[in-house]
Order: sequence, then C-alpha cells, then structure tokens
Amino acid sequence: MTDRRIYHLTRRADDSWQVIREGFRRPHIIRETKEEAVVVAKRLARTSQEAQVIVPNDDNFIERKYCFVARSV
Repeated sequence: MTDRRIYHLTRRADDSWQVIREGFRRPHIIRETKEEAVVVAKRLARTSQEAQVIVPNDDNFIERKYCFVARSV
C-alpha cells in the first residue's frame, strides 16, 4: 500500500499562495504567484510514489488536479 500525498494550493490573506500537504497545518512553501506555487507543488508531488496537486479557482472550487504515480522499471 502506498502513502498518497495530496497537496492543496490556497491563497493567503496577503494574496500570496501556499502549498499545504493534506493532514498538515503548516505550509510546505509560500510563493508570490499561483503559477510559482503550482510549479513547486508539482515538484514535491513527483518525489512521492503517488500524489495529487489540487489547484483552486477564484471561487475555491477545483480548477485543476494533477495526479502523479511513480513508474516501475
């Protein structure tokens, strides 16, 4: 059984963006723009066996979801 990691992007009060792994309270990273946060979140997800990155739109609904699964050699 793999440990699936889910990373959520959320907008902060100062309009920067943070990436928080599900089940944790503190952000892994904080970036000035949504695009920068997505890049870093995807990089974090690629280091896991199985992971998702969930990106919200302005209404806080899911705009995009990226799924990552490690390839076996």
